[in-house]
Amino acid sequence: MTDAEWQASTDAISMLEAVRPAASPRKLRLFQVACVRRVWQYVTDPGSRALVELVERSADGPVPEAEFLALPYDWLTDDCGGPGPAVRHAYMVAGHVGYSLIGPLHGSEFPSNDWQDARSAAQGAATVVAEAAELPDDDEHLPAYQALQAKEAAAQADLLRDLFGNPFGPVAFDPRWRTADVLALARGIYDERAFDRLPLLADALLDAGCDSDEVLNHCRGSGPHVRGCWVADLVLGKEPSTATK
Repeated sequence: MTDAEWQASTDAISMLEAVRPAASPRKLRLFQVACVRRVWQYVTDPGSRALVELVERSADGPVPEAEFLALPYDWLTDDCGGPGPAVRHAYMVAGHVGYSLIGPLHGSEFPSNDWQDARSAAQGAATVVAEAAELPDDDEHLPAYQALQAKEAAAQADLLRDLFGNPFGPVAFDPRWRTADVLALARGIYDERAFDRLPLLADALLDAGCDSDEVLNHCRGSGPHVRGCWVADLVLGKEPSTATK
């Protein structure tokens, strides 16, 4: 994949392949969560939502085993989570995302592949969107079903651009831009998922001397923005921009 192809791509799976050599487990886990949050209205089981939120927290550090064991449902049962194909599939997608917690809690007995898990979450969420249309299961409606999946994959491509920026041209971040105001805004945006404040972060960065059009334009863009946004990560020093090898 080239720089131009990355910027224009609507194929989330191909983009995941492009960043595979350099993507951190944290970024891949946050992408999984972002995919599920796009179909959040179909994740109707409170335990499923709690599980996904726990996975999101685990991206930044270990989650106490007691919290995982205290989840308000047994996500290993055959309960499908509710009526309707989209809800049933969303339940399975949320449960699969939850497996990323099993490895740290139980060792190698439950191995996890971060890249494969991210791929599965993307494909699963796209299927949830298609299932929500409740189209007849026949050849006549297959193109419409696939079009819905493709539309969701394009939205997921935007998530990857928010998480990874441009891996073909990583942005240098001047530490002098990390003023008290900039750091406070970035922490609030990250912790509270308050992405509507990103334009305020752009203003604070500009006041701090930031002259990077990539950084400022991303903060002021329409998004989407999710936890793990590459600009917030750079400000907070969580991860450098991901570069392809």
